[in-house]
Amino acid sequence: MTHPTVFFYNDSHIVGGHELLTARIINHLTDRMNIPVVLCYSCDDFPRHLSANVQICKLPFHGKTPSLFTDGQYHIGLIRKILRTVKPALAVIAQGYIESGVRGVIASRQEGVRTGSYIPFGNTNRELKNRFASVRDLISLPVYAMNQFYITISPYQKRMLSRLIGEQPVHLINNPVSWTDEPPAAAVHLANLSAGQPLQLAVIGRILFKQKNQDLMVQAARLLTSEQVAVHFHIIGDGPDMTALKAMIDNNQLNDLFTLHGWLDQAELAACRDACDAVVMPSHYEGLPLTFIESLFAGKPVLTSALPFLEDFPLPDAYQFDPGSARELADAIQRLPSLPLADDLARLQQHILNENSYPRFCADIESTFTALLPKT
Repeated sequence: MTHPTVFFYNDSHIVGGHELLTARIINHLTDRMNIPVVLCYSCDDFPRHLSANVQICKLPFHGKTPSLFTDGQYHIGLIRKILRTVKPALAVIAQGYIESGVRGVIASRQEGVRTGSYIPFGNTNRELKNRFASVRDLISLPVYAMNQFYITISPYQKRMLSRLIGEQPVHLINNPVSWTDEPPAAAVHLANLSAGQPLQLAVIGRILFKQKNQDLMVQAARLLTSEQVAVHFHIIGDGPDMTALKAMIDNNQLNDLFTLHGWLDQAELAACRDACDAVVMPSHYEGLPLTFIESLFAGKPVLTSALPFLEDFPLPDAYQFDPGSARELADAIQRLPSLPLADDLARLQQHILNENSYPRFCADIESTFTALLPKT
């Protein structure tokens, strides 16, 4: 049977979680479902994550390129030429902010290809507290209407998107907790805080205060130190606010309580997380953070901001805190060793196995693209 071609477009200048998920979907389509896929990409690192069966086309620009022309070629016109050669039945544009990848959306719609978006935010710029939010929303909200279908990663994100997109269908490909069909790890045994042994806490993610909120850790560390609670924070990641975070730690004389690891590769990250007692996720907003489900699956309790994505997970209130309150975070850290970790983690891990296992991810890909592609 000859399958129609699927066109994927990602003009990000980096390879992050979004791109890795896109690559995994593409590989499943080509290797497991024998569906031809053509990918237009910008970042030089992208192809190494792809199957040899994927046809690739390097773009001479990326999404943050300010000009719409490269060497005299109109970007959208260049994409349209590729689409005319490929003749896909379907175009999937990998978007985060809805305006990212919009060149691909416009080109594929102009060529009459059925066009959809993979993992756009279900939040407005105003809700995300972005700079120039009102102006950006004025521009970006109409873009949601340009896509003819959506693919997202969790029931919560599906609910959020439904507020912005009208009647376009939304398909669900749940984020996988791992890339193999492996069982979850047993729950950790926490140190007794009263014995003075520091509780080792991992904080994982881009150092960006407006989203990831790592500055709250410094405030909580001050409170815990004043109350003679022994803790140590392992900050894993880097980003625009790293210098500010270092200054806050220095100014509060808390260097002994923090280790700043920078970015770690997958093996190093797993080793660091395994060496810690728990993971803290203080974000102001998240879609479905892989850190959350991966840490729980690895047997680590997670203390997290009380965010809407938790509507999809049976996480007890004792593990949650207000992202604007260092006091609530400090209290959550102090009560952690007394919680019924084994029972709580067992319930959460079973939920993750049901919703976020690798077999479920594969099944979601197959049901989604079977529904989207024309019948042959």
